[in-house]
Amino acid sequence: LDVIPRAFSQLKFIDDALKNVIEGIDGSDVFKKLNLPQFASMFVNVQEAILDQYKGVKESKATKPIIDVAKTFNHYGNVIHYENDAAQPVIYRDFNHDEASCDKKFSD
Repeated sequence: LDVIPRAFSQLKFIDDALKNVIEGIDGSDVFKKLNLPQFASMFVNVQEAILDQYKGVKESKATKPIIDVAKTFNHYGNVIHYENDAAQPVIYRDFNHDEASCDKKFSD
């Protein structure tokens, strides 16, 4: 599911998505792309360093008011899914905040 529409009221979804991205980072690849010596990756855990930075931003005093406001938002919208390039679209309506009736429901 698209991260952006869910960004505000479903912060755990965003947190899980970011952690998933961080877990997929290959430290030696990062060093290679930055033209740093490969042996340095033995001394620095890139995933751990990025995760620590992420936690620091998430827990900072500057971020807390933004998170508090974001928690008050609700997204009502649709996700249009195509099983493949020849399939008919399936519309998933996201009404999980008010339990309105729809063709198919999904929630967190």
